[in-house]
Amino acid sequence: LQKAIYTPFTQETGIQVKVLNLDDAPLLAQIKQGRPQCDLINNSMMSHTKYVKQDALEALDLDRIKSVKSAKIPENQITDHAVGSSFYGACMAYRTDAFGGKKPESWADFWDIKAFQGGRSMCNPDGDLPELEFALL
Repeated sequence: LQKAIYTPFTQETGIQVKVLNLDDAPLLAQIKQGRPQCDLINNSMMSHTKYVKQDALEALDLDRIKSVKSAKIPENQITDHAVGSSFYGACMAYRTDAFGGKKPESWADFWDIKAFQGGRSMCNPDGDLPELEFALL
């Protein structure tokens, strides 16, 4: 982010970027008190939804964000308060020698601890909890 966004922004505008690492609760408290320590937030959609529900965000003026149109960001990733910036994909990986020739081919297989014994690993919960989606699939 420093190389791709913060430094170019400072070079273009002369405005220094100060990075803060704050959890949602302290930042929401600052906003409610009218004294937030930041102007922009880089967070997950899960956090974003929480901020919107608490009316803690100002609406974006998309006419002032010149690169939104040229960046060709999908319309469903632009909300009244945010522009999507990070996307991920999930896949299953496994050791080919682990299951006697059987291979997991679905999320049902992933959760089947009898047919496919052994540990599982999932991404960080800050990734908007995709394991809930996978469990539903």
